[in-house]
Amino acid sequence: RYLSTGDFFQAYLSGVEAQAKALGIDLRVLDSRQDAALQADMVDQAIALGVQGIIIQHGLTESMKDAAQRAVDAGIKVVAFDVNVENPKIPQI
Repeated sequence: RYLSTGDFFQAYLSGVEAQAKALGIDLRVLDSRQDAALQADMVDQAIALGVQGIIIQHGLTESMKDAAQRAVDAGIKVVAFDVNVENPKIPQI
């Protein structure tokens, strides 16, 4: 079972979607299915799309800290949720 399934994630995602809609944000959800390399690649995809913000949810420090830094270097606001990306410029929840 992936972290992207289950009651907690569904409630979390519903809340994120509701807030994005209320704020007029075009939300894109990318699900790596707990594949660390794919998750880092998805951050790079988001950078290439020119997004204004990225929420990195879960993941491993080793696989996400470089991808998170690339996003910061691209001028994208990043928040880390339940993952330590070892970056003082990135708020962690």
